[in-house]
Order: sequence, then structure tokens, then C-alpha cells
Amino acid sequence: TVGEVYDFMISELIEISNLLPENNGNYANKYAAHALLAKIYFQTNQLDLAIDQTNEVINSGIYALDNDSLFIHRFREQLSQEAIFTIVSTSNFDNRSGQFTGSYRSDINANPTLRASEELFDLVNIFGDEEDKRASWFELKNAGAENEFLAINKFNKEYFNIPLLHLTEMYLTRAESNIMKNGSVSAADVADINMLRNRASAGLISGVPSTEDMLEIIYNERSIELCFEWGDRFYNTRRLQKDIVAEGGNGAVSYTHLRAHET
Repeated sequence: TVGEVYDFMISELIEISNLLPENNGNYANKYAAHALLAKIYFQTNQLDLAIDQTNEVINSGIYALDNDSLFIHRFREQLSQEAIFTIVSTSNFDNRSGQFTGSYRSDINANPTLRASEELFDLVNIFGDEEDKRASWFELKNAGAENEFLAINKFNKEYFNIPLLHLTEMYLTRAESNIMKNGSVSAADVADINMLRNRASAGLISGVPSTEDMLEIIYNERSIELCFEWGDRFYNTRRLQKDIVAEGGNGAVSYTHLRAHET
């Protein structure tokens, strides 16, 4: 059953986290196991356990958020300091990122297979196109023409490392899990999200919003920060038990905008 599969993964990862060292070069360490456990507990609504696992990673002191403009290039040739587990590419001849570039790359491909939705583009431009650094992940092509589309710049490189698990996701997961568990918003939850907004030069959250408003903010931040990463939008749409709407044409896909308080 689905439950048995989850139970097996959890039991394996708990054992792995006890067996792996804290530092292991390019290979998985114990915090990679904790980060993957956090994802599983989050997806299965075991919020206490999800919070515990995110804290294991965040409080380890080993990882730090990529700041300034570096986080825009989380997918890059060099190892990211916020990457918890990375699939490493060393050259065009040892390239693990080919599926990303083949599907998304827009600088040398006038007709990329996968594109961004207008909804996501509007979300990242809510503060103005010069305000949020993450807007650089998108580019309007053929503006005003019949074949106008929104290209994705996030993977416009020859090759790059793939951070499968990273600190940004841990902060997003911790904040949402805390709010869902407690039914209220704390200053610490706001601080977690403001760290991400501050480095993106996006507008900071002032005060402590209502639970409904804060969950909406976190979901939107997750949609932007993790766009096109591992189907995160898809799995969180499923987690929130909402419909998924596909838009036809050139393989373009977008999902319905979700409101966390409707779960």
C-alpha cells in the first residue's frame, strides 16, 4: 500500500541518518537523510516530525543560505553553500543537468519545450519587475506577437550541479508546518520567510499576518523559489487536494492558483 511504502522509506532514512557521517564530500551525509525525511513527513502531514527534521538541518550550522545575487544561480557549476544533497556535474562530458537544459533552456533555443505560466510571472512581478531579483528567472519573448511566450532563464547554462535538497526548502517547510500545527503565526515564522524575501529584494512582511494570509504568502513564496524544481508545485497541489489544470500548446503547463486556507 501507499502507507507501507512511506513507512519503509521512513524506517530506512532513520537508520541511514544514524549511519552516515556529518560530512561526506559530494556524497549524502546524515543531514541529507534528515532533509528527505522532512519532505516525506511534510507530504504526509506529520507536521511535528517535519519540524523536527527541518530543525536538525537548519540548526546543524553546516549550511547557509546563498545570499545577494548568488541564490539566483542555485543551479551552477560550483557547489552551493545551501545545498544539502547535490548531483554533481563536472563538464559537458559528465553532465547530469541535460534534461533541464534540453527542456527549459531559452537563450540558444527560440522554441523551448517548457515555458512559464502568466500566473507565475505575475506572482514574481508583484513588487515590480525591477524589485524582485527572482524575476530574472523569466523573460517575455516575442512580446505582442502571436507567438508570445514566457521563457525560463533559470537553466541557461552549459552544465550545472543539481541541488536536490537545499536550505531554502527547509525554511519554507518549517514555517508552513509550524503555522499549520499551531493554527497561528509567530514572529519566528515571519522571520523565516523574510530571510528569503530580503535576499531577493522583495517586499518584507510587516508585523504578524493572520494565519490565512501568512499561509497564502508562504505558498506563493514556495511557488516562486522552487519553480521548476522536482515537480514541487505538482506534489504540493496534490498535498493540498486541489485540482491541476493543464494549458495546451507547445507542452506548456500551468497549475491553478491555490489558497492554503482552502485545504
